[in-house]
Amino acid sequence: MGVTAVLAIAAKLLATFRYAGSGLPISTDSLMLQHPGWYMLNGATLYSDFVEVKPPVVYETTALLSVVTGNNPIAIHVLGMVITQLAVVLSSVGIALIVHYKTSSPVAAVAAGVSLYALPATIDFGWGGFLAKPFAVMFGIYGIYFLLRDLPLFAGLLSALSAAYWQPSLIFSAIIIGMAVRSRRKRRVLRVIGGGIVAVVVVLGPVVIWRAIDQMLLSVFVIPSVASGSTTFIQTLHGVAGGLGYGGFVVLIGGVGVLIAASAGDLWPIAGAGWGVLQVFVLDYDAGSDLFVGMAFAAIGVGFAVSETRGRWQQATVLVLALTVVISGISGGWLGLVAPIQGPPNDTLHESQSGSIPPEMGSGGVESMHTVFWDQRTPKSCYYTAAASGDLRSWLKVTGQPIDRNTCPGASEFWQ
Repeated sequence: MGVTAVLAIAAKLLATFRYAGSGLPISTDSLMLQHPGWYMLNGATLYSDFVEVKPPVVYETTALLSVVTGNNPIAIHVLGMVITQLAVVLSSVGIALIVHYKTSSPVAAVAAGVSLYALPATIDFGWGGFLAKPFAVMFGIYGIYFLLRDLPLFAGLLSALSAAYWQPSLIFSAIIIGMAVRSRRKRRVLRVIGGGIVAVVVVLGPVVIWRAIDQMLLSVFVIPSVASGSTTFIQTLHGVAGGLGYGGFVVLIGGVGVLIAASAGDLWPIAGAGWGVLQVFVLDYDAGSDLFVGMAFAAIGVGFAVSETRGRWQQATVLVLALTVVISGISGGWLGLVAPIQGPPNDTLHESQSGSIPPEMGSGGVESMHTVFWDQRTPKSCYYTAAASGDLRSWLKVTGQPIDRNTCPGASEFWQ
């Protein structure tokens, strides 16, 4: 799998050409994840002192980044970039491992792993700071791989961690439990469940100790469901087409591959691909990064499709895949065919290091995430990330709460 790793790293490094002369971007989404980690390390209680919609392990991870870096915001941001990039590369390698195990074809394995980079968002992940979605996919992919290698305890543990990073990644847990049940081995099923329980205890243990379960239920489940916007099918289709770019060709090949796998008795790839479609067209779609779970299963499907071809047909298929990755993914990184992550004008890592970013005010008198993170401010509002969070702004509008509320609500407040 060394070839896949080298190609994945090379694709990531080529993306740096996009930022030559302008500096690396800073993603506001990343700052919204990184600052709570620092805040928690400095006395804040997750979900009780501030409202955030991500599961707890996301902020536990950024709190760990703060510990490792000594609370230095620049070091937190850079380390967040590095580990997010690593999660993307390892996701690619994990896909290759799965395909190689199932097909015994090195060519199919490499093609599958690299196909993940046909999604432009795969190239973008990590350049603006820490993000949770690559970790969700990485843990889910390795959960499937470990179950295939008959390591159900680790499979259950990793799949539960996957769901803990991003709610749509619950599909990995569902797939792994389904595969274990289909094997008709009770001990295997129990070990998968046991691994999942271990992950739940580790992730939710601190929240239980903080007595913040009620607030967590509101933040992680209620707010996203209430605040999710409504779009027409045509609008979503247009957004998905834009998010895929030329990577749509890879999705088509992957679709053929998951059907091939299903015909051979492997139903989990088509289940994952089907979930990817359901997620974006029925549940929620905001940006190309939301396609990452579905794209992972499409890439696995590519491996099955390539493994069924021979000679010139295989060469032609691999050539089409390579061109698609270059045009849609890598070229988006250094020829500018896909728009980069946007931040405020002159908002680059270089300028943040020099301290030249001016203080800014977000909506409702709440300071911007850039000011709060880089200046290490202690927020006064429970909804201090609402200036940059569409979900929280929608939630405040629906419930009529002030953005400067300083006590955080729990789910029980809205059930009464």
